[in-house]
Amino acid sequence: MLDEAFEYLEKRKKNDPEFTYEIIVVDDGSRDNTSKVALEYSKKYTVDVVRVLSQDFNRGKGGAVRMGVVKSRGKLVLFADADGASKFSDFERLEKIVKVNCSSLEDDKIVVCGSRRHLEKDSIAKRSLFRTFLMHGFHFLVWFLCVKGVRDTQCGFKLLTRPAALQTFSNLHVLRWLEIAQFLNI
Repeated sequence: MLDEAFEYLEKRKKNDPEFTYEIIVVDDGSRDNTSKVALEYSKKYTVDVVRVLSQDFNRGKGGAVRMGVVKSRGKLVLFADADGASKFSDFERLEKIVKVNCSSLEDDKIVVCGSRRHLEKDSIAKRSLFRTFLMHGFHFLVWFLCVKGVRDTQCGFKLLTRPAALQTFSNLHVLRWLEIAQFLNI
């Protein structure tokens, strides 16, 4: 995912000298080589571009995402799961939606969610019937209890204006599970 992200971001920066970016990798107490790999990118692209943040112990995905979002410095904040389920170039689609609906990046609170719905048929074919049933049951409960306006709440590709990011992530309280549904409900 990082190679794809840098390829896209560096190309965009080359074409638009005013475009800036930072990538924040949060190591949430993992025992793999997350920090080591991210630090190699930091050496290659500088510490201003690639920031590696570490937590002493695992606080769950919500804790890691919250830490990265709160420490980010941009007017727009994108968070993306490292699983590569979304193409990094899809950032432009989300960015266009923000710009169409935003009068001021400094003041407006806007959240735009990516979607993996186009992959649904392929992914269902790889799951057992029971897992597919659980997935649809979970999506129904999230829709019914929390968020009715977002079809793919679990897609880890979301773009926020800074005010929206700070308001939502500073108010997250449950960090281990359902953090995305909680975040979208805020």
